[in-house]
Amino acid sequence: MFKIGLKLFPTPVADLSVLSIPEGFSERECDGCGTSWYEPIVQDTIYGLPVTPACCVHDWEYLQGGYYSDFETANERFLNNLVALIDSVQVWWYPKQLARKRAKKYYIAVEEFGWDVFKRNNKFKQQRSA
Repeated sequence: MFKIGLKLFPTPVADLSVLSIPEGFSERECDGCGTSWYEPIVQDTIYGLPVTPACCVHDWEYLQGGYYSDFETANERFLNNLVALIDSVQVWWYPKQLARKRAKKYYIAVEEFGWDVFKRNNKFKQQRSA
């Protein structure tokens, strides 16, 4: 399947130091942005800006949490990290506005469709530790 993407960040270099990273974070559990069935919609870039680091933190938090409050915290941190990455790049304001709107759509997607994934990941974690 081909990917359609408008690149508004021609040479993106995001400042990864702006990310909010929880204590104990490990990239080992990261599979990038989206899922296999959702990849065309939630990609590893937003208009050419790589956002995989924010997705990795989000994936890790989904595996760590167990309560609905952990789910909400993970999703809020995800949005904040996406916006922080976008704001860290030195480009004109208009591409940043478009990218922020796309980040909000990513956030809405995890809020709407992420709960089942969150619960499934935590059941798997509980089975592995038993």
